[in-house]
Amino acid sequence: MFASFRHRDFRLFWAGSLVSNVGTWMQMYAFSIVVFSFRRSSFDLGLVGFLSGIPTLFLALPAGAIADRVDRRRMLVLIQVVLLAQAAALGLLYNTGRLGPHDPVASLVWVCALGLVAGTFMAFQAPAFQSLMPDLVPRELLMNGIALTSAQFQASRLLGPLLAAGLVLAGAGMGEVFYVNAVSFLFVIAALWAMRTHGRHVPDAAEEELGAREGSWRRLTAGLRHARGDRAVGVMVLTTAFTVLFGFPYMVLLPAV
Repeated sequence: MFASFRHRDFRLFWAGSLVSNVGTWMQMYAFSIVVFSFRRSSFDLGLVGFLSGIPTLFLALPAGAIADRVDRRRMLVLIQVVLLAQAAALGLLYNTGRLGPHDPVASLVWVCALGLVAGTFMAFQAPAFQSLMPDLVPRELLMNGIALTSAQFQASRLLGPLLAAGLVLAGAGMGEVFYVNAVSFLFVIAALWAMRTHGRHVPDAAEEELGAREGSWRRLTAGLRHARGDRAVGVMVLTTAFTVLFGFPYMVLLPAV
């Protein structure tokens, strides 16, 4: 069950991601409540959620193509630094009184801008993290590594809001939740730097020849063509899209409920 943990880079990746994801879910808990406090508006929640998620729709394909051709470890470190700065900025703005119902329009502009920045970099983070997995474990353990990573993500979904609520109830305040998330990124940055793999794919001769024959757009849409040709993959993609579109928004709107 835990065979992938025998590999050092996977252990680092798994542990660093767990801490970072717990921090991210803590921030998601606090972020929605803070946004709703401005005007008690469901529209504000939807707007911020939309701006945080829309970059993925337009950037997921080029982000995946870029992740296949660059040093993914360095790419992920850069993304974590930006997300750390975004979380720290939210904490600073909240604790200095720049976010709140006293000036709801300016507060909403701040959170929309920071949400858009975070969403843009998260669009690049997801394919980079996913494509890094084959560099961390051998092929025969790939499914095991994916399963353990999924378990880590689901555990963080449980722990993050619980810890955030505990901090707030203990009197720490919403601003401190953002700061805790900022600190959590240091763990995954340290894990990425300590890993021996660079996550850089070196194409073989056949891939080089294929790349020379195909244009940039065809290389960019190779994943979509594969999903269209493989029924199992296509069904999973459509199922995920349906769930994200019609199921996930409840989390954004939960403070209003």
